[in-house]
Amino acid sequence: VSRHQREPLIQHFGPVHSGDCNRSARDLLGQLRIGDLAQRVTEEDLARLHEIADTQLSQEITRASVAVTRMDRAEMLDEGLALMARYTEDAPARLAALRAMDRATGASERMMVFAMNIGVAMMRGMMAAADNPIDMSEAEIRELVETQSWLVRVEVNRAVYASFALIYRDFSVDEIEQMTAWNNEPAMQRFNRVFFDVIEREFTIRMRAVGQDLVDAVSRPRL
Repeated sequence: VSRHQREPLIQHFGPVHSGDCNRSARDLLGQLRIGDLAQRVTEEDLARLHEIADTQLSQEITRASVAVTRMDRAEMLDEGLALMARYTEDAPARLAALRAMDRATGASERMMVFAMNIGVAMMRGMMAAADNPIDMSEAEIRELVETQSWLVRVEVNRAVYASFALIYRDFSVDEIEQMTAWNNEPAMQRFNRVFFDVIEREFTIRMRAVGQDLVDAVSRPRL
């Protein structure tokens, strides 16, 4: 599986499946380790992914996805959640199609796990950088972070569905269902796992450093 064959797939499908990573996820696409894809996506998978990527529908959805990732976050949430409220009232079929898309991509669940792991990494970084490092196990740190999990889930769901509502607003229910069917295929499922795994790994490393930087900033004496 050559590098030049894999990179277009990352650029094509990445924005579609990034959920609420938005601009940060897009920035990381260039850093996504091609070796991860090579190890977990077969030649047969690659051929199928290219077939999907070459369709007009997939290309139009990718363009819509990129446009949404470029929106201001507050604007994206306001517009997307307004659409979701409208769908809840008078577009049950579209709402059901978006929920099926979420299940197929695993966006909400993956982003929830991602957010909690980021919280643990950031907390670990803060504790390690404190003047008197706090000795807590990984399990204890996770338990502390998970006391806020219900708030995190609310925000993750809001962001993911706002994003989906905007990405797919100009597509028919049938078109959304076609993209969902593609996402349920084994090749796309494997691609999604690679994408989210790498994004999570990169952000976990970054957030641990951010936690340490926060402690340093608070601890630094003022002049």
